[in-house]
Amino acid sequence: AAAPAPATPDETSPPLEPAATPADGVVDVRVTSGGEPLAGAEVRLYAAPDAGAPWRRAGSASTDGSGAVRIPARPGAYLVSARAPGLAPGRAEVVRPAGDLATRADVSLAPPARLDGRASAPGGGPVAGARVRLVPLVSRWPGLAAPSAPPEEIAEARTDADGAFHVAGLAPGSFAVLVDATGSHPALLPRVAVPGEPLAVALEPLGALEGSVVLEDGRPAAGAAVRAAGVDHG
Repeated sequence: AAAPAPATPDETSPPLEPAATPADGVVDVRVTSGGEPLAGAEVRLYAAPDAGAPWRRAGSASTDGSGAVRIPARPGAYLVSARAPGLAPGRAEVVRPAGDLATRADVSLAPPARLDGRASAPGGGPVAGARVRLVPLVSRWPGLAAPSAPPEEIAEARTDADGAFHVAGLAPGSFAVLVDATGSHPALLPRVAVPGEPLAVALEPLGALEGSVVLEDGRPAAGAAVRAAGVDHG
């Protein structure tokens, strides 16, 4: 079967407000490929989430002829992402300490890799239309219990009729793989190497709870709100 096209994430990171200015300090980014400076690479800077806030886009710019670019940034933790045609995205974490006006970040871009896999139900039957998300494991950011990255940096795909998925254009490294489908428990593979062997992802079907709610005198309690929660599922 033909490989499905990667899905486009439905959301983007909101901008960091107020935006930083050069007076706040800068992140000096140098982008290379094969050890050589890479001109014209698109560089994005994301502010790491804290206190329940989402990832926020702190700035973007393109590298000059020496592969360098400066992006204003206040003190804090950031993810740097760089892209160039024909190469996989490169990423690096950087912390802008208070008191320093400039912080250096080096990003190296490599040829793209791919990940193949198949989602199946108990018994081995295919699970078609499942959503597959690959979250780059650049760092375990403080305060985040689950793998996290800006939505623009998460690669997505859908399984085909045979349950197969193919995700190309990936940076070599480690990813968390999340697979979910209607009627199935979501699956999380916390660390997967790319490139690597094809993945076999087993999805368990959702079950159901049935019962009745009655009043103290035994009469049916119509309209009662029923909630189910389990420690195994957060």
